[in-house]
Formats: sequence, structure tokens, C-alpha cells
Amino acid sequence: MKLKHILWGCIFLLGIVSCKDKTVEKPDNLISQKQMTDILLDIALLNAVRGVNTDKINKDEIVSEKAIYQKYGIDSLRFVESNTYYASKPTTYASMYEEVQSRLEEMKEEFEKAREDQRKSDSIQKAKTAKGEQVQ
Repeated sequence: MKLKHILWGCIFLLGIVSCKDKTVEKPDNLISQKQMTDILLDIALLNAVRGVNTDKINKDEIVSEKAIYQKYGIDSLRFVESNTYYASKPTTYASMYEEVQSRLEEMKEEFEKAREDQRKSDSIQKAKTAKGEQVQ
């Protein structure tokens, strides 16, 4: 049993050492951290839509990554280079994804509140309509 733990410990240390040697140079046309976070948010939203209703996406030709690149005035190469650079800095990349997650949660809360407000409004309208029908 101890040999197994030692083996896994050696593999873990080897992984850390081998990862530490690899550095990614900062690209000349690096996308700013804020803009990259915005792009990652849009990509997360696009992927969520794809996961929910692929028929609608194909039928209505909902935006693709290409449209996201156009929105931010970048191309796929610039995105990949910047994404690779930020991914090579785990602390920075994690904070960017934490920001994306936080913003997605805010959007979800806003959507749920708007949906609840709409339900209340619909219920009130339905009650008024039913009351009006009874009076006549």
C-alpha cells in the first residue's frame, strides 16, 4: 500500500516539474484580461445555448464563435494565442473563470427575478380578466 502512495507521489512530483519548465511567451497582440473574460463569458453563453436547443441554433443560425470574434474585433488565432497564454498562468486564468461564473450567476438571478415578476403579472392579469368576466 505504501509503495502505491510513493509511486503516485513520484508521478505527481514529475508532473509538477515537467509543467514548470514549459512557459508560454506573452503574445504581441495579447487580448486584455478584461476583454478575454468578456469573450469567455460569451463563449460560455453560446455553449449553454448549444446544449439546450441545437435544432433552434441550426434553424435560426444563432451566432457562432466567428460572430463572437467579429464582436470583439479579433480572429481565432489571436483568441487561441491569448487563451493559451492565460491558461499557462493558472491563478490568472482561474480568476477569469471565477469572474465568468459570477457574472453567469448574476444573469441567472436576474432572469429568474424577471420570470417571477412576469408570472405575478400574468396571474394578476388573469385574475382581473376572470373577475371582469364574472361581473358581466
